[in-house]
Amino acid sequence: MRKTYLVLIITIIFMLALTTILPPTPRAEASSLKHIFVISVDGLSYEGYNSNPLPNIKHLAGEGVIDEHCLGVRAETSEAAQVSLLTGAIPEQHKFYSSEDRVQMATILDVFNQSSRSFMLYDGSGGKLKSLDYGAAHYAQYAAEISDQERLSKVVEHFKQARPYFNYIVLNDCREAVLTLDNKRYYQSLTKTDQAIGEFLTFLRNEKLYYDSIIIVTSPRNVSTSAQVPLIIHGPGFQMGTRINHAMVIDVTPTLCMLSGLKAPAGSRGIPLYDALLYTSNERNAQLNQWVKALQEERTANWEQYYLMQDEIYRNYHQIASMKEERQSIFDYAGQKEGVIANLSQRLTIERVLFLGIIALLLAGYGVEYLLLKKRFLLFK
Repeated sequence: MRKTYLVLIITIIFMLALTTILPPTPRAEASSLKHIFVISVDGLSYEGYNSNPLPNIKHLAGEGVIDEHCLGVRAETSEAAQVSLLTGAIPEQHKFYSSEDRVQMATILDVFNQSSRSFMLYDGSGGKLKSLDYGAAHYAQYAAEISDQERLSKVVEHFKQARPYFNYIVLNDCREAVLTLDNKRYYQSLTKTDQAIGEFLTFLRNEKLYYDSIIIVTSPRNVSTSAQVPLIIHGPGFQMGTRINHAMVIDVTPTLCMLSGLKAPAGSRGIPLYDALLYTSNERNAQLNQWVKALQEERTANWEQYYLMQDEIYRNYHQIASMKEERQSIFDYAGQKEGVIANLSQRLTIERVLFLGIIALLLAGYGVEYLLLKKRFLLFK
């Protein structure tokens, strides 16, 4: 009897130890996910992140996952880069180059809309993302002149009313400071934006949402030549205090879709950030297999894009060859025309010489005839 109790106690202790030692699975972590907050700090660069204290953003990075050298999107406009983050594709695919264009592919907003998940786009750019307006319940526009602190205060007010599942927040102060080419103003803007984000994170803590929500802070592009931006992720399903490498901002959308149990938008070029996810050793092989599959699909997509580029190159080559032939034919025609003009000029010169020769001959004949007649008439006198 004592042996039975002893075995039972040892078994219970062993199970408790396993529960304590083994980390939770990603599915268990993801099941506690309540909200997603993507804070897109337009103008936040790798250089600015490393050159400033930014205590709030860096504290968030220390508790979550960070890639300081995440590859941003090469885009001429802010709105094109923002849409790349929302679609997981480059501007050449979604075709949204300016605020006057329309997005030519599905975004993560469409994915959540089709799955009946609530979402909200807080457009702090002054309306540059107006094309993604799904109505007042899903879109809020803030003037570009107000500060990031005011923007986030308005975001809190909106969030308290509807508490949407997905929240995409565009901050604009750092971008405005970058455009002035004043480093001092840029660093001051980064400090103020960091303080505003700190206040927003405090709100999430007070609402008991800090550990049950995915919080992402990044920038869709870097206006410098490095094209590198920080990518910071914190929340359920992600490791803690982890550094990753070789991430891209277009990987954010497929990662969030996967953790939400949804498919990424069709045409998305990003892949989930598997090395940032939290999983057990039992799930490692499955995760690696998914990663390999995603890389294979990405490789196929890259080759298809390469073929399209080759077709475009060949098409341009043939157009250039046709233009060369047309130009050569024009030159040949111009040469023929010059030759005809030269021949006509030569004939005209010959005719003029002949005409002058005939006139000279006629004048000489008239002169000889005059002399003969004069001599003849003088003989009869």
